[in-house]
Amino acid sequence: MAVQMHQGWQNHETWVVADCIDKNPDTYRYRNDLCDQAELMARRSDRAAESHLAELLQTWIETNNPLADQSGLYAELLKAALAAVDWHEVAEVFLSD
Repeated sequence: MAVQMHQGWQNHETWVVADCIDKNPDTYRYRNDLCDQAELMARRSDRAAESHLAELLQTWIETNNPLADQSGLYAELLKAALAAVDWHEVAEVFLSD
C-alpha cells in the first residue's frame, strides 16, 4: 500500500493531531512543556528526545480520548485514527521548532 501524504505529513491523522495541538494556545504550551520534559529525559537515558516525546504525546492524547472506554462506530473510528498517527513524526517536528 502506497504512503499517502497529507499537507506534507505522513497521513491525514498525523497532520490533524499536530495541527490541532499547534492551533490551540493551551495545547501548544503543553506540547512545549512535553518537549522540554523529553529533552531532559533524553539526557538521563540512552533514548533520544524524539522517542521520549513520541511516547509522551501518544499517552497524553490517548489518555484524554473521551471515547476510549466506549465501543461503537465513533469510538472505533477514533481509536483507528489515533492508531494511524505517526507519533515519531509529530515529535520530530515539534522538537525542531
